[in-house]
Amino acid sequence: MSRMKSILRPDALLFIALAAVFWLVMTVSNADTARVVNVTVVSDQRIVDDLWLLDTTATLQVRVAAQGINILGLRKLNSTVLTIPSEFWNTEQGSARVKGSDLLASISDAFGNSAVQVIDEYITFPSTEVVTKLQPVRVDGSDRLTLPSGWNWLEKPHIEPLVIEVRGPNTLLSSATPFITIAPREWEGAMGLSYEVSGLPYGCTTSSDEIILLGHSAVWAERKITIEIQEGSRVYPVEVWLSGPAEELKRTNVETLGTLELDRKQEHVLIDFKPGSKNLKVLRVSPSDYPIFTF
Repeated sequence: MSRMKSILRPDALLFIALAAVFWLVMTVSNADTARVVNVTVVSDQRIVDDLWLLDTTATLQVRVAAQGINILGLRKLNSTVLTIPSEFWNTEQGSARVKGSDLLASISDAFGNSAVQVIDEYITFPSTEVVTKLQPVRVDGSDRLTLPSGWNWLEKPHIEPLVIEVRGPNTLLSSATPFITIAPREWEGAMGLSYEVSGLPYGCTTSSDEIILLGHSAVWAERKITIEIQEGSRVYPVEVWLSGPAEELKRTNVETLGTLELDRKQEHVLIDFKPGSKNLKVLRVSPSDYPIFTF
C-alpha cells in the first residue's frame, strides 16, 4: 500500500496528465477530416419579383474540410445562418431559388475556411403568385381633431392618397384592411401630418408606406360692408354681412371681397352679392331689392 502511494505522487500524476494532453494534441493536429454541415439560409423579404415566399428559411448542405485543431469547431458550424443578397435570386422558371455556388464566398467568410464545397446546386423556396389589389384607406379617429376657439375649416382634413396598391398572395389580401389612426390634436393653420399604414398582413407591400393627412383652418370673423348703388338720381346704400377668414376680411379694398349682382325686373331690382373668394360666406344683404320709379 505504501508502495502504491509512492508511485501515485502528485508530480507523477501531473506528468501522466501532461503526456495525455500532448498525445491528444499531436493526434488531432495530424488528422484531416471533412464533414457535411447544414447551413440555414434566410430571406429578409417575403416578396421576390412576382412570387410570395411561403417559407423564408431553407437549408443548404456544404462539405467543409478541416485539419488539426480546427476539427473540434466543425460542430459549431451547423448553427450558421446566412441572409440571401437580393441580387442572387432567380425566378425565371416560376420558382424562387438561389444557386448554391453564389453563396460560396459568404459561406467561406462565415466559416473562416476556404476548403468549402457546396453540395446543393440550388436552394428552392416554396412560393405562390403575387397579386395586386387596390384598397381604400380607412381613417380612424377623425373625430379627435378639434379647432381652437373662434377658428373654422378652410379645407377639411383629407388623406392623400385615398387608395393604395397592396401586393401579396391572394389568400392574405382578402384580409387586408389598410387604415391609419389619428391621435387627438388641435388643428391650427395649414398642416400636413404623416401616418404609417396599418392593417396589412406581414410581408405584404404597398405602393405608399405613408398616408398624408392635409387640412387648413383659420381664425373666423364677420364683417359688414356698405356699397352704394345709383339708380337715376337716387342712391341706394346696400349693407352686406360676410363671414370668413379674418385675414381675407381685413382687405380694405371692398371690390376684392366681391361684387353686387343686380337683376332688374319690371318694377324693382333684386340685389345679391357674389363673394370674391370661395372662403367667404354671405350672411345677409339689406335691402335685398329696391323699387324702380318711373316718371
